[in-house]
Amino acid sequence: QSRLDSPMAWSASYSQVGEWMQMDLGSMHSVTGVITQGRADDTVCDNMYCGSFQFVTKYTAEHSMDGATWTAVPGVFVSGRSANGMRYQGVFPESVVARYIR
Repeated sequence: QSRLDSPMAWSASYSQVGEWMQMDLGSMHSVTGVITQGRADDTVCDNMYCGSFQFVTKYTAEHSMDGATWTAVPGVFVSGRSANGMRYQGVFPESVVARYIR
């Protein structure tokens, strides 16, 4: 459900630190970063945006080859404060080989 430019979006169960989503890439890949995108909502109210205003402002990342053992990617990545569908690219300090990213 959580894909760029999709009408669907991942949403945290609770609006608190520690919520996360996990991506299964299907096989091992070299990963250089993560792209986040605020939830786009095409609802319009009097020519003003009236969407849900859901977006991630900052995050950390982990990678795994098996989904059980996780390694932190160094750094905190900033996504910006935009729910208008704008994309933010979080580039890892160096690429990682992984099947899972969260």
